[in-house]
Amino acid sequence: LPDEQKKQMSIQTAVVPLLHEGQKINLLDLPGNDDFVGETLGTLKVVNGAILVVDGTVGVQVGTVKSWNLLRRSNIPVFIVVNKLDKEGADFDKVLEDIKTQLGKEAVPFCYPLGHADKFDGFVNVVEMSAVKDNGEVKKGEELFADKKAQVESLHEAIMEAVAGTDDELLDKYFSGEELTKEDITKGLSLGIAAGDLVPVLVSSAGKNVGLKTLVEMLISYLPSQADKVLEGVDDFGEKTTRKMNANEPFSAYVFKTSVDPYAGAISLMRINSGTLKVGDDVTCKKNSYRIGTLNSVCGKTLTSIQEAYAGDIVAVTRLDGVSSTDTLSSPKNVIVYPPLKYPSAVIF
Repeated sequence: LPDEQKKQMSIQTAVVPLLHEGQKINLLDLPGNDDFVGETLGTLKVVNGAILVVDGTVGVQVGTVKSWNLLRRSNIPVFIVVNKLDKEGADFDKVLEDIKTQLGKEAVPFCYPLGHADKFDGFVNVVEMSAVKDNGEVKKGEELFADKKAQVESLHEAIMEAVAGTDDELLDKYFSGEELTKEDITKGLSLGIAAGDLVPVLVSSAGKNVGLKTLVEMLISYLPSQADKVLEGVDDFGEKTTRKMNANEPFSAYVFKTSVDPYAGAISLMRINSGTLKVGDDVTCKKNSYRIGTLNSVCGKTLTSIQEAYAGDIVAVTRLDGVSSTDTLSSPKNVIVYPPLKYPSAVIF
């Protein structure tokens, strides 16, 4: 929006799809200002994980704490990213202590920076004990972090202990002295992050493009899979019913945001909770029938026409008159209505 460009801050939810090695991630940028809390609350209902960004030169701020508390109340797995580590005055160790003090001791560094301020050009992947330089090249040589070896090994050991604590089988394996495999570590980290017992702390410089590829790879590896997630709702008769978030289930979708475009008309942003949606499909909402005339993928303010979309994806549908935020669309033959979000009362009318 022009106002967002002018003020250099987010005012509304923006969707940016990322494709990486056959995986699709829909990144939703949310406004942090309290004035737009409705945007944030509506979108949190459809996300599977969150990236909480902390300024490496400032540390934890009031807004950081508010966002953290909101994410914890919503039981959303969180990744904390310490950004701007290439700037003068950035201090990762100080910010990490700040995070542990103000946000929680479950925050564990999965990365440790190499270099300081304008010399920051890479980091150690503490989980895999490998160094990553700014060109993305992974080097196993410990000489890259020889001066920080004791510190990094201590952090790695803390992660292994946390992994072992997520599962009795892994715990027995760990205390018997048996080395945990890569599959064991991935499984343990996924369980810990999903339960909120582990909060990965990563490092980055968005300006230098350092750490972003590793962030995306860790999101894919460690966020819990949604394929078998069970979503609860009610059917036509008010009886409880469920859907799994996969393409083989009957179609259903939850509308988390509506907006009006002067050219496209009303736009409904929705997450497909189950099944498949195609152009020409008939759907129902609040006992009204609709035919899907246009289906779009979303990238910022750009809508791109597509023919079909699957469970877990986020799409925009235009001209669904009478459909608003918190509504459910579903297959006419298998109706489901998901619990609508209750927004806080308005302060100014």
